[in-house]
Amino acid sequence: MLAASGLLLSGCGTGNGGSGMDSASSISSTASATTRSVTISGGAVKGVVQNGIVTAWEISEDSHGHWATSQQMGKAVRTNSRGQFQLPVLTKLNGWVVIELKADDRTTMVCDVTPSCDVNGGQVPFGQAFPLSSSFELSAAVDLSSTSPQVYLTPLSQLAVSLAQRSPEGLSGSNLQTAYSQVENWFGLNAGTLQLAPPDLTHLNSATTSTDAIQLAVTNAAFLALVNQSGWSSIEQVLQTASNQILQNGDLTTTSGSTSNAVTISQLEMETAVLAASLQSTTTDTLAQQSLAVTQSRASQLYVSAPTSSGSSTSSSSTTSSGTGSSSSTSSTTTTITNTGSSSSSSSSSSSTGSSVAADSALLQWQAPSTREDGTSLSMAELKGYEIDYGQDPSNLNQTMTINDAYTMSATIANLSSGQWYFAVKAIDTNGNISPMSSVVTKTI
Repeated sequence: MLAASGLLLSGCGTGNGGSGMDSASSISSTASATTRSVTISGGAVKGVVQNGIVTAWEISEDSHGHWATSQQMGKAVRTNSRGQFQLPVLTKLNGWVVIELKADDRTTMVCDVTPSCDVNGGQVPFGQAFPLSSSFELSAAVDLSSTSPQVYLTPLSQLAVSLAQRSPEGLSGSNLQTAYSQVENWFGLNAGTLQLAPPDLTHLNSATTSTDAIQLAVTNAAFLALVNQSGWSSIEQVLQTASNQILQNGDLTTTSGSTSNAVTISQLEMETAVLAASLQSTTTDTLAQQSLAVTQSRASQLYVSAPTSSGSSTSSSSTTSSGTGSSSSTSSTTTTITNTGSSSSSSSSSSSTGSSVAADSALLQWQAPSTREDGTSLSMAELKGYEIDYGQDPSNLNQTMTINDAYTMSATIANLSSGQWYFAVKAIDTNGNISPMSSVVTKTI
């Protein structure tokens, strides 16, 4: 059984099992009998990093059981004008290696923040490149046991490597796998998103990509967007500060008022939402615009309820409503209704003026659960979507609408016949577990 009110879920795992990475039983670096040639492909995107210096590093275990980078594998290569690279190495290892990118006087980054990027006190227009300093670094990890290893170096992959590095065992395969999954959870990314190729946000008209990949790209661009705010001097400072916070604390501070020079999840999600909204005018591709709109919605929700270091939500479960009718619920429900007719309920209600919907329609709005029934945290990445049950008998809600996106938290039900209608929402997790109904809200058509 799943949890009752409040759309709480129980009976499901932590969500790490679907990370899209190999299982812990195959992640330790081991030596094979023969040397083999492996080509590691990928890219560096935070805007696109051009002429970045990319190297691969073996991970070795010392006598105390601590895993760390040891020696460079092969020669360094440079990223091309699209941030891509091909890195051939000869190795006897099967397992994880660290990929690093550094900058020199030839390395540039494309501004992917609208309308411009604040660089050294000046403004670089969207889509134009600017030089990086020698202190710029990105890192990521990749498992060489895969047939064609691919890796993408981004600010989020940098956080994942830092998170694994701070643990007592260091950069072990299991720690890297867990860290990648943890960073995805922090930023509401679906499992495996950090292994996707982030598109170039300055060329979305020619991109063939997914909503998850676009969300990943915009979230990474948010680190550069922070530089446009007061208190930050460069992208290098933002990335170094975020990595240091991870190394020292194991998480990012989530309350923006904590310290003036902290990188926070709430700040990044706010910048992600604003950037996703502004990027919609830079492309004529309908699918890209839709993906950016979804990214904006997801980031807005995460900004309101950014997870703490333990994964819990900072937002309350109180219900708000809009419309010309009224909405009612118990304190634990997360469902509201917007309507142009009257509404009734046995529990207390509240209402406010706002935009109306058609007389034969009901607009439902709800909040995603942030904890399970047993009190453990529930990330957005562990939610698959929602089920809306409705009907004209509150004891028999015999009609259903399914929402297959955890970040979509509103829906309009149209063409309702005259009479009293009742609505409730259930949450569905990625394992198919379904919560009991939320409190029922009602509307008269």
